[in-house]
Amino acid sequence: MVVESLTPDAGVVKRVEVPGEGEKPSAHARVYIHYTLRSGGKVLESSRGSNEEISFRLGREKVVPGLEILVRSMSPGEVAVGTLSGDYTLKSRGIKQPVDIEVRLIRVDQEEGKKDYLRMTPHERLEAATKYKENGNKYFKEAKFKKAMTDYLRAQEYLYYVFVDEKGRDTRTAAPQNGDGSTSEVQALEEMVKMVKISTFNNLALCYAKEGSNKKVIKYANEVLSLDPRNAKALYHRGMARSNFGEMEEAKLDLQQAQKLNPEDLRV
Repeated sequence: MVVESLTPDAGVVKRVEVPGEGEKPSAHARVYIHYTLRSGGKVLESSRGSNEEISFRLGREKVVPGLEILVRSMSPGEVAVGTLSGDYTLKSRGIKQPVDIEVRLIRVDQEEGKKDYLRMTPHERLEAATKYKENGNKYFKEAKFKKAMTDYLRAQEYLYYVFVDEKGRDTRTAAPQNGDGSTSEVQALEEMVKMVKISTFNNLALCYAKEGSNKKVIKYANEVLSLDPRNAKALYHRGMARSNFGEMEEAKLDLQQAQKLNPEDLRV
């Protein structure tokens, strides 16, 4: 039985009952589920009695926060139980204690979620990603790290689709949807996408550092370093996370390199 925490604070803990198959839902896909909600072993509500599928769009319709996080992690046909607590439960209904929600992901309409991206030009997708990044920065300054992470991840989803057409093909060999379609224009757009990716990945690493999730810090620092091997911020984040894991030699190398690249930053 697979059990994993889907959030840094263990506010959503997932237990897989029946594995699924296929692609997980995309950013704004429409999902179809059955669910049963329990608290203290007592059934609070269930969709199974009416036998009607429950449908909603990820990131577009208001549902229990923990439910959306759980469904995003599932594959079609999967049955999973999520234990929701803290900010991820049913406070709006006056229920403060942890609850268990059993979900069966019946099917996913990926195309509906993709339409948001496909209606946009490459430049519009980049603009949307930049707005999500800036909104994430606002939440970060307010110390709302979970909300910041959500917006940074949404920014990355838009960045993924900048050069993708409706059939999932890379459009960089073809002319962009606006501008003169020149090679230099494509290269300029690629460079802008790269810079926003680096910024949001670094911000994600910093958010997870604030949350104490060293594994995720290393993951997102590595994403930055795959794009920019000499990025001092990413080396610093990874070095600190490695030191927290007790990987002192690797941490020392990262921190020394970060200091060499950015000697004026007192943190490194």
